[in-house]
Amino acid sequence: MKRESVIISSFIIDNTKQVKHFQIRIPRETKNIIGVEMGMIWLSGIIPPDPIIPDWKLPINLRRNLFVGEVKLQSYEKANMFYTGDLVINKNIDAFDFTSGQFAAKNFTHQTVANEDEIIVDGNSTILQGVYKDKLSEIIDGNYKYKVNLYLWMETKEN
Repeated sequence: MKRESVIISSFIIDNTKQVKHFQIRIPRETKNIIGVEMGMIWLSGIIPPDPIIPDWKLPINLRRNLFVGEVKLQSYEKANMFYTGDLVINKNIDAFDFTSGQFAAKNFTHQTVANEDEIIVDGNSTILQGVYKDKLSEIIDGNYKYKVNLYLWMETKEN
């Protein structure tokens, strides 16, 4: 039987081009680190509207996703740098049903079911070092504030 647990690490980005350094302490009963997930909560500021595309249009209404930031995780043991991921605001979550009525829509057809990015890192690490870089300032002018949530999934040792 496999037992899993999660560590949730949160931090606030409130300055443009902010770089946030953080550490995550790994419990002793960790056997392996098996996955990483990221999410965000918008706190203040205005998300820019979708750009207006001149005359040429696709038969579907696709919008460009917003690249918010990137995170890197590293262990000081054998794994060293083991994860790099992008935080993106998906502007197409409510987009068309690409199955064209031929199939019943499922959760996965519109990416409403999220899964972690799978990784396998030995649980002998005691502390993970993380760096988050805000990239939203390249798109948005003005002040904004958001909270980043990082979910670290672990397989725990059996007693």
